[in-house]
Amino acid sequence: MYRKWQDKVGRTGERGFTLIELVVVLVLLVAAATVVIPTISRAFANLQLRAAAHSVATLFLQAKSRALQEGRTYQIVVPAEGARVFLVREDGAVVNRVVLPAGISVRQPGEGEEPGPPIGSIRFFPNGMSESVQLELRDARAYRVELRLEPLAGTLEVTGVLRAGP
Repeated sequence: MYRKWQDKVGRTGERGFTLIELVVVLVLLVAAATVVIPTISRAFANLQLRAAAHSVATLFLQAKSRALQEGRTYQIVVPAEGARVFLVREDGAVVNRVVLPAGISVRQPGEGEEPGPPIGSIRFFPNGMSESVQLELRDARAYRVELRLEPLAGTLEVTGVLRAGP
């Protein structure tokens, strides 16, 4: 709110905002930031988890299509630490890999907040079939995305971001 002023010579003008008005605006901005920043942070973490799940799902689809096209067995290999996923041909050659972002790992589904055991490997056969597996990508906040591989058709189902726990 501007205030009118007049000096001793008779000149008039408008003054700026008062200090109280500026402080009130700053308090409102800080209050809005405390609400918005955590929401943006969660949205970014969820986006990162979904992107990692999409990368792993793409590797599964590559394994299936290469097995069908080339008439050989491919496998998805997940080392015990669960931070990387490899597409490996039957002769042991690594064809492709996905390195997951820090704090995200691939495991079998566990109980509650605890992740399950390591996955090891999942084979895709030349006839379009695969081994059955259910796995999850889990982040440091205990959010997860589940992937379920149906063995007969070799189809993959991916859930949205879920909160880990019962």
